[in-house]
Amino acid sequence: MNAHDPLDVTSLEAGQFLPGISIPLSFANGSDDAARNQPLRHAFDSFQQLQVDGLNPIARQRLFRSFADVVRSLDRLHQQRLAGGPIAYGRIALNQFHNRGTTSEPLATLWIDPDRMATAAGKGSETDMVHAGDPEAMYFTEDRLRQGKAATADDDWYALGIVIAELALGTTTVAKIWQLCRQDGKFAEKLVKNLKHARGNRGIRKVAIRLIERSQSQSLDPKSLVRQIDENQTYIKLTRLAILFGAITVIGTSLNVYLTMQSRQQSQQALDSLESQLTEAQVEMTRLEKLATDRAAELAMLAASSTQTPPSNGTAAPVVAPVVTVNQLAKDQARWKSGIAGRALADAIQSADDEYPATWRASLQQILAQKGQKQWRAFDQTLRLRVQRFVDQPWDSAAFDAILSRIDSLNEAHSRWSTWARSDKSLEQIKEQHSLMASGRVKDFLGDWLAQAIESRDFELTIINANANDATEETAHVIGFATSNDSESEKWVWTGKEGQRPKISLPVKNYIAGDTLRLWLQVDGTLWNSTVIDHTFDSPLLIWQLAKELKLEDSESGYAVYVMTDASYGPPIKLETISGETTRPAETPQPIGKKVLDPLDSLPF
Repeated sequence: MNAHDPLDVTSLEAGQFLPGISIPLSFANGSDDAARNQPLRHAFDSFQQLQVDGLNPIARQRLFRSFADVVRSLDRLHQQRLAGGPIAYGRIALNQFHNRGTTSEPLATLWIDPDRMATAAGKGSETDMVHAGDPEAMYFTEDRLRQGKAATADDDWYALGIVIAELALGTTTVAKIWQLCRQDGKFAEKLVKNLKHARGNRGIRKVAIRLIERSQSQSLDPKSLVRQIDENQTYIKLTRLAILFGAITVIGTSLNVYLTMQSRQQSQQALDSLESQLTEAQVEMTRLEKLATDRAAELAMLAASSTQTPPSNGTAAPVVAPVVTVNQLAKDQARWKSGIAGRALADAIQSADDEYPATWRASLQQILAQKGQKQWRAFDQTLRLRVQRFVDQPWDSAAFDAILSRIDSLNEAHSRWSTWARSDKSLEQIKEQHSLMASGRVKDFLGDWLAQAIESRDFELTIINANANDATEETAHVIGFATSNDSESEKWVWTGKEGQRPKISLPVKNYIAGDTLRLWLQVDGTLWNSTVIDHTFDSPLLIWQLAKELKLEDSESGYAVYVMTDASYGPPIKLETISGETTRPAETPQPIGKKVLDPLDSLPF
């Protein structure tokens, strides 16, 4: 490059060109090298090289949008006039752009260097800049390369088009096209062809093509170019809105399909329930028909047995009509209502003498012998009311069958519940199994109990010393527990009177079903504590199990404790029959190790 005087641009107001162009705020001019070597002060304090490769589509679009500021500022710079004539920078290249943004979200600003700038009037000729080895020759027009003319505004627009082409295609691709086509002078033609057939952001490629083609024909309008860049951003926004609207439509359609499937599933469940009720109604009709047949046969038999022997004079003896038997049944019912109705089940059975139909007393005895009926009557109000109504009217066979059916359903639900309590399934797996069950009373009962189980609960955890020989020994211990939401430990001195076992209660807060509960017992030593019991409960229905005390025993240390709680939910912990009483299973020596003695093991299921 020929030596020339640098152009002083400090007379221009730097704020007019920001943020698209950064020009020096001060200019060091002089004949000595010291003056020329003084650094220039720009509107931006330091230069950060702009990188266009490796950007994601969103960052590339934001960078392209910042070139609208460059076009506005460059057009304003071209309209300025200094002593040398109209201004044209003439050395626009990618390495002359400053990044005023961040590395991940860059923004472009043209960095003006007065040492590389000359006026269009020719101050500082650049004729020797066109040799093939110049790295910036790729940004020169063909006329400027061949004839060595001074830079004009169209040369700046052409160079800016090459920079935007590098943004669209990548710097490596544009450099390769230049190396292949610089000898035959068809670089611009080949670059435009590649821009037209390339993939990627169509708006960036169109702006690059427009800058390259119209700058060579001197027909470029900067204001319309700015509008084109802004309109491309509007098109991008509309495209994104269209995509968003399409996504919302797809989500809405999917939700509609899901709701339709849910509605069909609920309809199928309702049909299954109606089918079950229809089956029960058919069974009831069959039972009523059999009952009517049996009743007619009983009446006929009673009428035949009441027929008297005819007198000797040959006259026919009168026959007792069936209405006499019906009246007797009505009298029995009236006597029952006045003498026995309103009593408890067992008391009514004892009070029913032989004067009443034997079938009434037998039906009451059959209800009394049902497994768990005592617990279920205390637990289930519907069953309690039905049993009492049947005690008041034991001739109602339909009520009798309804009572037996409800007890059977409760027992079946209790069996399934007990199996869940002893299993290693999580609460979510239990809920999934429940959802797959057939509709009916059993599923309804289990659903009510599960709804109680999943509630967050506070309860008192009571621990009782199970070793009778330690009841009066004043031994210091530390008892504690831990859940995911709470933990507690307290000192526990085993003191007590003869016949009374030491016990302690610990408050457990915000316990959630399915959470593990770790319980430990330590002997409070002088230097350190010695753990004698350490057990983790992982039952999904732990509180229900603890309503009936569990025994923790460690055969190594000889320690044993009972663990229980006062907060119960769900069905009765254990069902009994009227003829038997529950007792605690006999304690047998255990092998070395730790074992939990669960009273559920003795359940009759």
